[in-house]
Amino acid sequence: MLGFRSPVNVVASLTMVGLSLFAVTTARAQTPNVTVDKPVVEASTPVSQTPARIPAAVVTKTSEAKDVKPVETAAIKTEVAPAAQPVPTPPPCPAGTRLVKADVVAIPKAIMLNRLGATIPNAFIFALRRDTTGSGLNLQLRPGKRPRPIVLRANVNDCLQVTFTNAIPPSAFQASTPQNPPVGTQEVSLHIQGQEWAVSSGDDGSFVGRNSSSLASATPAPSPMPPATQIYTLYVRNEGTYLLYSMGDNEAAPLGQVSRGLFGALNVQPEKAEWYRSQVTQKELALATKKDGSGNPVKTADGQPVIDYNAVYPAGSTWADGTPIPADTPILKMLDKNDNLVYTDLTAIITGPKAGRFDGTTGANNPEPPCNAANNGSGITHGKVTIIHNHRSQLTDTPKVLLLVGPSGAGK
Repeated sequence: MLGFRSPVNVVASLTMVGLSLFAVTTARAQTPNVTVDKPVVEASTPVSQTPARIPAAVVTKTSEAKDVKPVETAAIKTEVAPAAQPVPTPPPCPAGTRLVKADVVAIPKAIMLNRLGATIPNAFIFALRRDTTGSGLNLQLRPGKRPRPIVLRANVNDCLQVTFTNAIPPSAFQASTPQNPPVGTQEVSLHIQGQEWAVSSGDDGSFVGRNSSSLASATPAPSPMPPATQIYTLYVRNEGTYLLYSMGDNEAAPLGQVSRGLFGALNVQPEKAEWYRSQVTQKELALATKKDGSGNPVKTADGQPVIDYNAVYPAGSTWADGTPIPADTPILKMLDKNDNLVYTDLTAIITGPKAGRFDGTTGANNPEPPCNAANNGSGITHGKVTIIHNHRSQLTDTPKVLLLVGPSGAGK
């Protein structure tokens, strides 16, 4: 009896054992951290012995980073290197090149557009300094000189040096009318299209990109603004007519400086060409007529005056308004003996060397078919632009009928 166990007890014991095993199995399945921790600990030794994968990934990334860094460094060097290099210097004008000089100022000047009264009262113009009176910011166009778009001239292979001064008072930029509001930018320039810099980017008459400003500030120039006077030196390579204008503010009318009158043209003639005024008074033509020993004018067989193309105004001469004429000012030639531009007429007579023919189509000094003196002009006004360019011309001692171009095709 003592060794006998009840079947019920046995069954209960087995049931308890089975439930215990089931609970343990369930606990193992629901708590994976225990099983994960152990393999990690066990696998830690082989991982440390063979670092191929994880370190390999790290090594790969490290090697890529090392490979990328030099590339980035090289790219940075490529971008920075040009800034460290000196700015390329434009080729200078070739040796022996003629240097044509023009002293130009920008001044305020009302412009009458027509005889009906259309006007720009707060306009600006370009003018030769020699065509003005006064000084500093009180420059005015001399009496008798009409405001016109300026026309500069040069020959192929000349160097053109423009000394440009902004002589517009700051108050003039603020002047306004209902049709012409104030101009916000007070810096102006003289930029000529199609020409080559001879000194630096400062010859451009602009303020573009990373280049230093070559605009001319209003006087006095506040620091660090550019000065009120700039020098532009340009190499003239090709024949033709090129527009010039201010690059300070070239907005469309009525806001910009160009629409207020700061524009003109550069006429480029063939090599060795000579330029003569096409519009002079009877008094001026008489002064430019050759004289005999008695002081009488020399004339041709048919009674036409023989012209002295190199004649200059006599000492003490004055313009019609009484303004003194500078000494050695030529009467007909548009350049003086020092190659200073002394006239900026819209029209001119263009000849070959020594007021004669160009080499022409039949060779040097060979006869050409008869031709009259031709006019070369820029019919560029504040109301209309007409370019006339005809350089194959001749100016003889006998005056010819000339083509004169004005605002509406009539000589002015």
